[in-house]
Amino acid sequence: MDIVLLTHQNWGIETINAILKTNHKIVRVYTHPSGMDKHKKSWHKSVKNHCEELKIPVVERNNLTERDIPELKKIPIDLIFSVHWRRLLPKSIISLPKKGSINIHPALLPKYRGSSPINWTIINGEKETGITIHFIDENADTGNIILQKKIDIESLDTAFDIYKKTIILYPSMITEVLDLIESDNYQVVNQKNLKGFFCSKRFPSDGKIDWNQDRESINNLIRGLSDPYPNAFFFFNEKKILVKKAKLIEDDFRGPPGRICARKDGGIIVSCGTKFSENQSLFISEIEVNGQIYKADNFFTKLWEDLK
Repeated sequence: MDIVLLTHQNWGIETINAILKTNHKIVRVYTHPSGMDKHKKSWHKSVKNHCEELKIPVVERNNLTERDIPELKKIPIDLIFSVHWRRLLPKSIISLPKKGSINIHPALLPKYRGSSPINWTIINGEKETGITIHFIDENADTGNIILQKKIDIESLDTAFDIYKKTIILYPSMITEVLDLIESDNYQVVNQKNLKGFFCSKRFPSDGKIDWNQDRESINNLIRGLSDPYPNAFFFFNEKKILVKKAKLIEDDFRGPPGRICARKDGGIIVSCGTKFSENQSLFISEIEVNGQIYKADNFFTKLWEDLK
């Protein structure tokens, strides 16, 4: 099949490499300009550079509109494949390919449609997630499901851990779905018959910790916003403190939400909001302040000394 690929970041690199190992052909790649994800530039590779090295035709676009149709009609297209493309496609483009248009989404649809699904699954304390490949319709992630695979979320997994578990499955799933579509040998699940929901885009400001929440919820927020994503944070004496590493511990501390209760193993124990009859403690071991990484105990010890 002749494939037009809409993609960006490492997801796109893995997809391109996987397709090149099949008998299918990438006739053109559309990718977003790197400036669309400024905070992720440091850990995502350039699809444009990768395509240029492989001599695959590549075009940078914020989105595709009906104005692109004349150009698309000049090339053979059996399938449009969207892999983490950030924009909805008009129906006139969706219907162009002979075999249809498909999308890959890192969640178990119909749950977690929309933006930042990996982060949201961790923040919401889910025990499993997955990958869904589905046909594209005019809405976000609501088309008929072709293929799904589940991924377990362990108690210590961060968003980056799930990202790694997810992307490693992309090559095999991509190969499988392309073969299914080429042979017309697949059955779909109609999402209109399933109850699902959309999750909103996340912004760095959403990471502010509310110490009145219970310790599990706060720990999930920290896990869900782990490096290289913008971290969860709080303010202490007008200093913005990014939380790099934290975990739940059995040491039973209780007190007002947000109170630093103790120092331990290079970190600090902070009480979170819940019933006073329950353990409220969250252990924070590593933080970042003004671009500098600190062991939490060392930073707050020095801060207290400076305040004397």
